[in-house]
Amino acid sequence: MLAVGEVGYQPRILLYSLAPDSSCRPIAIIHEHQFGINSLCFSPDSKKLCSLGLINDGFLIIWRLHNAGRKIGFAGSNKCSSIVNKMIWHEDHIVTVGLRHIKIWKEDFAHKSTILRGRSVLLRSFLNSNFIDVNILNEEELLVLSDQGDLAVLNVNEEDSVVLKKIYQVSNKTNQFLINIATEDLVLASTKSMFTLTIDQLIDGNINMNERIRPTHCSPTKMIKRTD
Repeated sequence: MLAVGEVGYQPRILLYSLAPDSSCRPIAIIHEHQFGINSLCFSPDSKKLCSLGLINDGFLIIWRLHNAGRKIGFAGSNKCSSIVNKMIWHEDHIVTVGLRHIKIWKEDFAHKSTILRGRSVLLRSFLNSNFIDVNILNEEELLVLSDQGDLAVLNVNEEDSVVLKKIYQVSNKTNQFLINIATEDLVLASTKSMFTLTIDQLIDGNINMNERIRPTHCSPTKMIKRTD
């Protein structure tokens, strides 16, 4: 399936089938958010969809997808009023990253509640950072990129406080990355170039532990979206 979000008056989420015999018409349409859709992501088994509205809307919602997406059911939601640059679904966790923000969301199955549980990551020296990309490193860890070129890791399954730990420094012109699990490579890109690191290079690190984390130049009122 393919999910597309609109921006503007009465924005919709359009679901399309990618089957070879499918038509160009959406198989389902969701009307819920106001102003626009910031981000969409499917669960690993493609049985659920998470949608995040723009900051003026500020809601994170999980939808159940029945009958290959042709029937939609509400699963849960919560308010997310931070500036979010990327959202990812890993196992049963949803992670949002953005300006001075990393938060781990999860459905509350224990209490059968429709309110999503949110847990903020302890940023510590990253308190004034703007996180622009995130990807899955392994079964438990995610790799996060800041707009100053900091690469940091967090463990989503920590029972106590989840802490962000810097492990590598790249150019502050880097604006996105992709982890190739098959080749164990990390592919990083800027607007003009691409380069590759091996996972071993990443884990070995190149950082000075005494080096200060550089704050972002972005402000909440003057956010400039980086070019993909």
